Amino acid sequence: MVKYAARYKKAGEAQGLRAYRLTEDPLSELLESEPVPVQEDKLEAEAPAGLRHRELPASFLSGGAKGVERVLKERLSDKLEATFVFDPVTESYSQPGEDADTFAARLLSARAGKEEARLRDQLERKKRELAMAEQQLSGRKAETWMAVGSAILSNIGLLTGGRRRINLSGASSALSRNRMENTVEAKVEALQAEVAELDQKVTALMVVDSARFEERTLEPSRNDVSILRYDVVWIY
Repeated sequence: MVKYAARYKKAGEAQGLRAYRLTEDPLSELLESEPVPVQEDKLEAEAPAGLRHRELPASFLSGGAKGVERVLKERLSDKLEATFVFDPVTESYSQPGEDADTFAARLLSARAGKEEARLRDQLERKKRELAMAEQQLSGRKAETWMAVGSAILSNIGLLTGGRRRINLSGASSALSRNRMENTVEAKVEALQAEVAELDQKVTALMVVDSARFEERTLEPSRNDVSILRYDVVWIY
């Protein structure tokens, strides 16, 4: 019988108790059989009256306690594969033994703290940048129309039969302002997309839909399994 603590990456630690039947097979095969259910609080130090202990297998006696300990350290982690609930949005795992509803409630409680504050700060900052960019765009459009109007007035002689020369500099200025306007307009569109994405993330913090959860299997590494105790027990 072995009592262990296993740490699962990103999913916390679990303690458990397993027992494996000792047979004449080599100790290296000890953990290949199905575990025998054992309740730790039912263990007794002495056999009840009228019962006696069965002899231990020769394979166990030859390896001794050190052999069992070696097998446990080398092979137990392979047997402790466990299934967890995984949230792809937060990339978080449930704790050992935690069901989907409890996991969802914990996520909602945790995410309403620092994460929400961080996202709201980003959202407000982007909204301010967007307002400034929209104001700049509005000013660029007004300047473009003023430049176009000036170019038309300076060349209006062509339409009235006058001898005034064509003012190309006015038209060139208008084209330059139009290019700058397009640059600012692209910036506005990019900021609008960022604001929409951040707003969606903040909204998502307020709801955790368990329908998006997945089931994933994790296995602890050898270094993440600690042997808390191991004993030989007789079951009657």
